Amino acid sequence: MSLLFFSMVGYGQKVDSTGMEPITRQSLENALKGGFLIDNIKGIDLKLGGHLQADVIFDTHKTGSTVFFKPSQIVVPSESYPNTLFNIKDSRVRITALNTGKEFDKHLKVLLEVDFRNQGNAPRIRHAWLEVGKFGIGQTWSNIIDTDAFPNIILNTGGPNSFSVDRAVQFRYTEKFGDDVFSIAIEDHQPNVSVPDTWDARQVFPNLTAGFKKTFGKNHIRIAALLNPIDYNSELQPNKLKTKLGYATSLTGKFKVGKDNIKLHATYGSGYSGYIEDFNKVNNEAVVIDGNLETVDLFAGWIFYEHPWSDRISSTLGYGLNDLGLNSRDADQSIDKTHMGILALQYQPLNQFKLVLEGIYGRRENYAVNDLPKQAGDDVRIQFTTLFVF
Repeated sequence: MSLLFFSMVGYGQKVDSTGMEPITRQSLENALKGGFLIDNIKGIDLKLGGHLQADVIFDTHKTGSTVFFKPSQIVVPSESYPNTLFNIKDSRVRITALNTGKEFDKHLKVLLEVDFRNQGNAPRIRHAWLEVGKFGIGQTWSNIIDTDAFPNIILNTGGPNSFSVDRAVQFRYTEKFGDDVFSIAIEDHQPNVSVPDTWDARQVFPNLTAGFKKTFGKNHIRIAALLNPIDYNSELQPNKLKTKLGYATSLTGKFKVGKDNIKLHATYGSGYSGYIEDFNKVNNEAVVIDGNLETVDLFAGWIFYEHPWSDRISSTLGYGLNDLGLNSRDADQSIDKTHMGILALQYQPLNQFKLVLEGIYGRRENYAVNDLPKQAGDDVRIQFTTLFVF
């Protein structure tokens, strides 16, 4: 079933005479907004920053996902289950270090950021990243991700559902050609697969990712690719290591049209679903069919249109789709497609403070099983978020 996807979220106009850019998902995900200078040591600025976020979330139907909205977790068939949730777990604290070039002649960047998504609101490391010159090491966004094209929706909306949004421990090399950027990395990625308890799936070989960003004025496109070796031992051959190769290619773009932005993303491959927001814990990169491990094909795509209505209010229109390519799965894991829609309004009265009212629609469609009709589940979410950046 084809669905339309609507979202209204602010994304970037100066709101007062200070010249500071407003709060956007782009700036928050890349740790670009706010921060207090703690010290400057030999030309290296040390800053403390972050944001406080509070959400009130209301769902109309039953879903296995609470704070993050994941259509893949919607109960099928739909089950009415009104529920209200309060959340502060997505507040963040970070420390950054960045050289100003006065005494240290190489590029230097350090980012340590935590949120509070562990049990009991305990801190969880999001980024622990070091860049020196052209090399980077630690945990940050996977190299498959275009970090300059984040759709500007609420951080914990978890989307869109088809967004590549994985963070990974990695070793990365980056080369710049003017405004164009090439990067290649080896990354940690644990298997996200469905195998019997008598099988053993693990990571032996790291993942390989590469990307190239081409800039045209205020516009850019980025192409990227990944290889995901899935290593395992089967029950019949427990001492023989086997490898099934997952792969994917992606195209991302951001285009300026007057005051508006168009952002788009498309990824296709097989055995890579752990990189996609909606499926990163569904274990469907590969499944066992007739005693063999087979990777699962997946197309993931979205498109957003962003328009400013005033200096403090703006909107976004878009659509997100995941389409799995395996139709012979067990009934309890028979996801065919997931859709996600958003309608939101964002208002930023102050440089450091914003309010967002967001409505979200999600749909999960299952494959038909044993000649039964296709089944689907829906959920509607209303979310109000306040965010203060420091």
